[in-house]
Amino acid sequence: MAAKSAKSKMAKAWAPRKVAPKVKSKAPRVKNQAHELVRRVGELHKELDGLMLRNEALDQELQVARADAHPPTLFSDGPLPLEVPLPGYFNDFRGSIKRLTDKSVGSVQVIYSNAGTRRASHWHRNDSHLCFVVKGRILYLERPVGSTSPPTETVFTEGYQFFTGPNMEHEMLFPEETIFVVLANQHRTPEEYEKDLVRLEKPLEAQRAAEAPVPVA
Repeated sequence: MAAKSAKSKMAKAWAPRKVAPKVKSKAPRVKNQAHELVRRVGELHKELDGLMLRNEALDQELQVARADAHPPTLFSDGPLPLEVPLPGYFNDFRGSIKRLTDKSVGSVQVIYSNAGTRRASHWHRNDSHLCFVVKGRILYLERPVGSTSPPTETVFTEGYQFFTGPNMEHEMLFPEETIFVVLANQHRTPEEYEKDLVRLEKPLEAQRAAEAPVPVA
């Protein structure tokens, strides 16, 4: 009986032991997934930055396109007063720079007028213009289209600038040799100019009031 018990013990000792199966750790897989998420989030941030930059570029392109389609003109902020101050100037030892306007214009002309002559005697359907006196003197007459009142009269001398809007009868008299610059709102090819122009049947000079003109300078 003792021998049998000893044999049984030896058999148990030499019997293969049951080993519990190893459980695979999920940590490496979770770690890899976390790295992948971080990488993807980084890519999304880059894509978002790119979209934001593209959006800013599109906004700038849109603003430029709108500005090109509707550039600021002499009438952008409403009708100007008769006498228009210069928007800015710069002085130093070399001399000065005078800025006539910050708006877009359709044409720029330099006009030389001899003493004792007359210009304009017309009105514009749509066009408007600034006139800057470089040298000399201009007696400027104007009144609204259809008015029978005497025209208003103003004298503009060197360095002064004045505005003429549409539907205003106007005329310029030159007591002396004069040079002035005209900045027009519209393009002024001969065809376009004549199409927009309505000439007066009777000069405004012949309809002047008895009062003397108001000098500006």
